[in-house]
Amino acid sequence: MSLMEEKKAREQHKGKKRKEGKNIHTAGPAREASSRLLSRERLPHIGSSRTTARSTHQRPPEGGNRKRARPSLNAVFQDRMAPWEGSSHSDSFFTSIPPPPPPPPPPPPPPPPAPPPPISSTDPLPPPPQPIRYTQPESGRSAPVKRKILPPRWPPKPPQFRMGDHSLHSLYDTTGPYQAFTVDEAQLDVLGQRREKQCRSVWQKLKAELRCSGPRVKSCFLSGVPLLSWLPHYPFKENAFGDLISGISVGIMHLPQGMANALLANVPPVFGLYASFYPILIYFIFGTSKHISVGTFSILAIMVGAVINDVEFADDRAERNENDAEMDRVTLAAQLTVLCGLIQILLCVFRCGGVCRWLSRPLVSGYTTAAAVHVSVYQLPLLMGISIHTHRGFLAMAWTFMDVLYRVTGAVPGTLVVSSVSMAILAGGKMLNSRLKGRLPMPIPWELLLVILAIVLSEQLDLPGRYGVQTVGTIPTGLSAPVLPTLSLSKELLLPSLACAIVGFGLNASLGTMYALKHGYRFHSNQELLALGVCNAVGGLFQCFAVSCSMSRSMVQESTGGKTQVSALVSALLILAVLLKFGPLFEKLPKAVLAVIVLVNLQGIFAQIKDVPKLWDTDRLDLLVWSVSLLSALLLNLDVGLGAAVVFSLFTVVFRTLRPRFAVLGVIPGSNCYRDVRVYLKVKQVPGVTVFSCSNPLYFANTDLYFRSLREAVKTGLKENPTVNPPGQQGAVSQHCVILELSGMCFMDSTSIIMLRSVVEEFEARQISLFLAACPDFLFSQMKDHGLVPECFARCCFFPSVHHAVQHWQQVQTGTC
Repeated sequence: MSLMEEKKAREQHKGKKRKEGKNIHTAGPAREASSRLLSRERLPHIGSSRTTARSTHQRPPEGGNRKRARPSLNAVFQDRMAPWEGSSHSDSFFTSIPPPPPPPPPPPPPPPPAPPPPISSTDPLPPPPQPIRYTQPESGRSAPVKRKILPPRWPPKPPQFRMGDHSLHSLYDTTGPYQAFTVDEAQLDVLGQRREKQCRSVWQKLKAELRCSGPRVKSCFLSGVPLLSWLPHYPFKENAFGDLISGISVGIMHLPQGMANALLANVPPVFGLYASFYPILIYFIFGTSKHISVGTFSILAIMVGAVINDVEFADDRAERNENDAEMDRVTLAAQLTVLCGLIQILLCVFRCGGVCRWLSRPLVSGYTTAAAVHVSVYQLPLLMGISIHTHRGFLAMAWTFMDVLYRVTGAVPGTLVVSSVSMAILAGGKMLNSRLKGRLPMPIPWELLLVILAIVLSEQLDLPGRYGVQTVGTIPTGLSAPVLPTLSLSKELLLPSLACAIVGFGLNASLGTMYALKHGYRFHSNQELLALGVCNAVGGLFQCFAVSCSMSRSMVQESTGGKTQVSALVSALLILAVLLKFGPLFEKLPKAVLAVIVLVNLQGIFAQIKDVPKLWDTDRLDLLVWSVSLLSALLLNLDVGLGAAVVFSLFTVVFRTLRPRFAVLGVIPGSNCYRDVRVYLKVKQVPGVTVFSCSNPLYFANTDLYFRSLREAVKTGLKENPTVNPPGQQGAVSQHCVILELSGMCFMDSTSIIMLRSVVEEFEARQISLFLAACPDFLFSQMKDHGLVPECFARCCFFPSVHHAVQHWQQVQTGTC
């Protein structure tokens, strides 16, 4: 053999030993380092104890002098610490190590456990399975690992049903991917340990609500006055600057909007400034929303003005002067506002914070659009400088508009010029703000700039004297003293005050909830009722009219950096300075400018007309609600129109449930999902099973239609979906199974339960099995209270899903249940 061939054979022998050495179980990186220092021939003999017999007992080849490398001290120490079936290495790494003893033979397998008894609702739960434990050797030599035997699986595994096969032969298939235990509600009560229903008497509930303790009194006081909870922890450095800028911006908007809305309410403009001051301070103390701006709102102002016009029209005293007429209107507005606040406080006491849910979004959209039309029509005389008669009752707005058209020839040219120029400036400024929204740190206050410009031009050009332009008039300085209204017209004002209370809180709750969800804090509806009620009740004592939040001011308050209601406090201080020092400066302001401010700010409300095409495409019943709300508010007064819109909206809810949607369900092949056979092409009914589903509650109006459809579905199922008998039972009598899927049925009244009892008796006479699947707990309690359970249905007839009911029925057919 040549020298090259001998060297090649030696390298192959080294590679073979290197591969065998890879089976050694080393003890970490230090062990690997020591292994590299040792001789490759000795490597298989000094490995860990978990190597195979081949690598442990491998002997070095004969012949060939090989140098043994001395291992490092760390490697030797770690090697001595390595386990070898309970023994350690000898002192020398070069002495032979005897092989470990052979492992003992494995123990014989235990006998199979006996099957557990059948499940009963009264049997106790079995003990949980014991965890796996490993026995530790007592001597130096390790013992084989022993694994404790687990108890038998409970509940027993039923025959698996592959939902892709629609025959009873698939019950014997054990390879299906979709497996589930056939568990009824009685077994679920045992497995899930159902809690017993605790019924408390009215006295116990009242006692729990009126329980008094120190911590509870403190919690109630802090929740009733939220200012004491958040103001001591106010982050001054983070929020102070943003609240300051936001408060100044919103305060500037309060001045023209307050005076303009006062004209809508048929009171002098200074009372609009009062309504922009007192309610803000009260909401600062009791409110929970951080971003809405409470104050005058055009919708509520026009509702108050409509009520004042009606009551004033009934008064025939023609000898009153203008000052007396104004004070009578102010007193009437204060009475209406106090009643509105008291109603809101009463709703808060009875926890009616969800009353705004009666106002659906289409209803609010149509109603506010009609209110904006009312506002626009009533602003036309101010834009033209003419006076018209006051109309009330049915078609009052239409008669007012006809009166404006009749007197349009008497419009004042100076007022028309002021209105046109103001409209162009303010509308153009709003468009510029929308174009530069992302570039400006805050919106440009075009309303304030227009008011300042109008005051200066009115003073310099003498618009009232030379051109006959109507101005605001005298504005007294100082604050109004509180006066308790007489409430002499409380009966006549009860319905309008209720409408104002619901509309005002509905607008407040919708905006407050939107900003709370956007910024991640909680909106307390009942506390908002209290806050708004106190604002109106206390504001009425200071001759204010009804207030709510404003969408335009709230958007400005959020966009300019407002974080808390400290910005509202800044706005109130700005208005207070105007009332105390700068009130006379607004006496020369033309009323046409205020009317223009009102009209331009209504553009957001008129933009809701864009929802009509979307409602036509999505839900035409909601479009009908929108149209009825609009027409009822236009043809009737705003208070009566709101009541008519709410009644019609509730009627549509009843109409939706009069014709419930029924479906016969089948299974999707290869799954345990059941869907409508009319919607899915590949859905097939389980043989001999009719699954009937309804997604509406059952009550006296739709009960007959429901059970008539159920009988038709069963009749069709008996003909088109017969039962397939199991193997070996081809001559057996075929039965049919009906499963009622009740997941979408929230309640049943007494009429429907009586009808269900008769249907159960009818199916029993025809030998048709009836099961209930996915029955809600409240519906099950109703059936139990009416005696339907267990007189007609046993607990084992209720199943958590349709799939469990189908499996149970197929096991009954095969005799495995």
